[in-house]
Amino acid sequence: KPPVSNGVHKTDDIILQSRQVAVQGNQLAQKGDYVGAVEMFSKAIKLDPSDFRFFGNRSYCHDRLESFQKALANADAAIKLAPEWPKGHFRKGRALTGLKRFQEAEQVFQQVLKLDPICEDAQFELARVRVQILMDMGFTRSMSEQAVRTYSTVQQALEALLAGKVSDEEGSDEVYFSEEEDD
Repeated sequence: KPPVSNGVHKTDDIILQSRQVAVQGNQLAQKGDYVGAVEMFSKAIKLDPSDFRFFGNRSYCHDRLESFQKALANADAAIKLAPEWPKGHFRKGRALTGLKRFQEAEQVFQQVLKLDPICEDAQFELARVRVQILMDMGFTRSMSEQAVRTYSTVQQALEALLAGKVSDEEGSDEVYFSEEEDD
């Protein structure tokens, strides 16, 4: 019998090979070698461009390398292949945050939470970009953080800040005494 070159066996071999290369990429990323990991994920993508996880992982590595435009492109590729994959959207939100496109990032993190309502990382990142949006409007970090903790949207937080419902005193309800003070 002639060997199967363009049939099922060839395809299975390529998929297996792509996953083995991706495992090497994951190992490099865990060691902090993001440049090496990007190379491995790029090889995996060449072998199997239909695996959305490879793009998601390469996006993560580019995020760690602060190559946010590349991180965004890879996140978008992952989302195109798997629109319901929360991690693809999370990677996009992180890339947009890195690019200082905070309002877009806010929308993307909200999308992550629609797909995965208990994703703590997305909740944290959503709060972080909301604080940044308010700080970009000129509010202090402490006021912005307090407003974001208290109100569920940037609009509500902004209205509260403008109405003076949020004070700029950190820990205003706590009183500190130095050790020299007797009372």
